[in-house]
Amino acid sequence: METITEKPTWHPPGRFDPERRISERVSVSLEAAWDGMSGNYRARVSDLSLHGCFLETIGQTYAGENIRFRLLMPTGRWILIRCEVRYYQPTLGFGLRFTEMSAEDQAMIEQLIEFFR
Repeated sequence: METITEKPTWHPPGRFDPERRISERVSVSLEAAWDGMSGNYRARVSDLSLHGCFLETIGQTYAGENIRFRLLMPTGRWILIRCEVRYYQPTLGFGLRFTEMSAEDQAMIEQLIEFFR
């Protein structure tokens, strides 16, 4: 695994501005799972970029929590990404910033984004 070096613009807690994202997001509907302090949960990714995504889930978290996130690719392969929760919307889900993934998994995310454009 390698650390993703490009970081998004910092936003004060509670003041996330989605218009200031650093990379294009695409609408998707992909199965996912995540592990955090409150447990293990199934989820659905509704939008995706090279640097993050929005995860629809009933699981609870908090901004700043580091989690393990798994994304089911259309090929049936799961990829593992370490993430930081950027913001949390109770009963809806939360935004993630990818912090660490393998170069191979990053290439797969790039291909997936290109496919959904």
